[in-house]
Amino acid sequence: SVGTETFNLATGTNAVALNIGTGGTGVKTIAIGGTAANVITIGNTQTTGSVAIGNALTSGTVTIGGTAGTGTITLGQATNATGQTVSIASGASIAGPNVVSILAGATPAANQTFNLMTGVGTAGTYAVNILTGNSTATTQTVSIATGSAATTVSIGNATGASALTLRSGTGNTLIDGAVTTTYTMGTATGTGTITIGLSTAGQTVSI
Repeated sequence: SVGTETFNLATGTNAVALNIGTGGTGVKTIAIGGTAANVITIGNTQTTGSVAIGNALTSGTVTIGGTAGTGTITLGQATNATGQTVSIASGASIAGPNVVSILAGATPAANQTFNLMTGVGTAGTYAVNILTGNSTATTQTVSIATGSAATTVSIGNATGASALTLRSGTGNTLIDGAVTTTYTMGTATGTGTITIGLSTAGQTVSI
């Protein structure tokens, strides 16, 4: 056929229940859209209500995007003044082990960039929280750039009242490197105070 075809289903103002492939037996294959440059919208004009995908799945899979994709996938794009909460694997009480992987392909063979809160803020307070909960009966590990590749790690900046705190408990603090590593504390132009050991209760400092 030629021209534009329109198919309307339950477009009236009355309440309607639409069921597609809801039978309890027999596997149904439900396809929406074909190989053309289709525009498919689901719940795209409603301002309240809900949209649920795979809520009852226990062992099935949910896939968004394909292996040959070059387009942009956006998850949450609110710009309104009230803001929005996007939760990923954040159930209130999780009984089983969850794994959340981001840019964690086993053998990537091209440039990879992971950006987190890299925008230039003009108002408000920005916070990044990692393992800040007061967990009990757990073991927690944070690993940053511990792979074998040569890596440059930068933490903090020297702008304004920026501050950096490194703190440990009875497990001690270790700053270690290769046999020929050079350690530098302070800069050539610094005028501040460098203090090593300031206990008033008695302490041994070995240099």
